[in-house]
Amino acid sequence: MSGRLGALILALSTLAACASPALEPSGSWEWREDDPAHGGYSAIEVQPGGHEAIVLSDRGRLVRLRLYRGPKGRIARIESDGGTMLTPPERKQYAFDPEGIAVPPDQSRLFVSTEGQITGVLEYASPDRAPTILPIPETFHQLPNNNALEGLAMDANGALWTTPEDTPGESLPTYIFRGTTWQDGPALPRRGEFAPVGLDFDDTGRLYVLERDLEGILGFRTRVRRFTFAGNEVATEEELFATLPGTHDNLEGIAVWRDDAGELHLTMISDDNFFFFQKTQLVEYDLPN
Repeated sequence: MSGRLGALILALSTLAACASPALEPSGSWEWREDDPAHGGYSAIEVQPGGHEAIVLSDRGRLVRLRLYRGPKGRIARIESDGGTMLTPPERKQYAFDPEGIAVPPDQSRLFVSTEGQITGVLEYASPDRAPTILPIPETFHQLPNNNALEGLAMDANGALWTTPEDTPGESLPTYIFRGTTWQDGPALPRRGEFAPVGLDFDDTGRLYVLERDLEGILGFRTRVRRFTFAGNEVATEEELFATLPGTHDNLEGIAVWRDDAGELHLTMISDDNFFFFQKTQLVEYDLPN
């Protein structure tokens, strides 16, 4: 067997592995609105039951959604409240680029991760009030502009978890905000060319990481991995699925929730970057418990 033939067989076997994800999507819906502010959604939170959601664009537009579901719990219709713009921090020349959201169970506050001139996490008491900027560690200052804190999630103890999109090395760092300070969290193993863009926890404490990889004109690949931890170390890692390029659009936001029957589901939303050839998708998967 020639070296070239061997390389071809290896490439085809890798492609075949990607073409057979462990899970298949239960549905995908294109969300359209005439409002020119519609688009660029980078984060989503879905309430238990799956009928209400909050989405956030990277221009600071916060939209509350009503998800009407039909047979087998699939989305049949989407209604929005029209959206409201988050008040940016009271800081001169702040480049406001929200990327992730985390909402406590009582929905009393909203936490937003940002990247741009300042990389950090904002705490909102309400969308119409200027937020509090949580302490910014030196590590955050060293993260690359526009490739920093994409994902944000809150665990059962109220701690905030985040991870940067672009960092060197063989592992993906996580950072955890407990009380008043940031701490280094578990290092997640890096697998292939995927970059993390979204985080969420389920109600049993497992962390879900949404990752993407752009394959040029072929489009985006999407992968979701699930982790459990023992102290500050990864205990288990599961790859739930990895798609072929172009299966979905630019999925950036992730939410894990249970329906009224106790079944576990995953909802993701795409960032269309306000490009006419992209679209805003809500994509759902049924998850193994």
